[in-house]
Amino acid sequence: MKEMVEHSACSGPYAQRAREVLDLVADKWSLNVVARLRDGEQRFTELKRSIDGISQRMLTVTLRGLERDGLVTRTIYSAMPPNIAYRLTPMGSTLVEATTPLVVWAVDHLSSIDTARASYDEKAQKVRELIDRHMIALDGTPDKSGGKLVNAGTDKVIEIWNLVFIQFN
Repeated sequence: MKEMVEHSACSGPYAQRAREVLDLVADKWSLNVVARLRDGEQRFTELKRSIDGISQRMLTVTLRGLERDGLVTRTIYSAMPPNIAYRLTPMGSTLVEATTPLVVWAVDHLSSIDTARASYDEKAQKVRELIDRHMIALDGTPDKSGGKLVNAGTDKVIEIWNLVFIQFN
């Protein structure tokens, strides 16, 4: 039965709704907020200080979305000035459990991902240089009008494409 549920979640009638929820919880800030709340209730200002780079507006939007989906609760304490605090709901706590392995995987593979990106970027730079050299060869000047080949015959375009393909394989 579990296999059928997993498959239907990816392609069945609930797939679109599941993607909407995943878009919310997997955005740039939501997992950061959820992770900060895993140890208990925090005030808005504590959250803002603990999440590097998040704006007040973005934190507000993120918390509202998480609250709307039942992952976070908001409590307003009567004080001067008013004190607003957030905590995970039981469902929000299950999100921490579900996403922790993904975060661990990401941290464990940072070095490999950095290496892969550097390799890809190096190949892409070589391809750009290769194309620039061939554009110069076509009419004596590089094309600066948006990357289209100037006066290129079909054979020359195919030759350049083959060079690009070889560079990435």
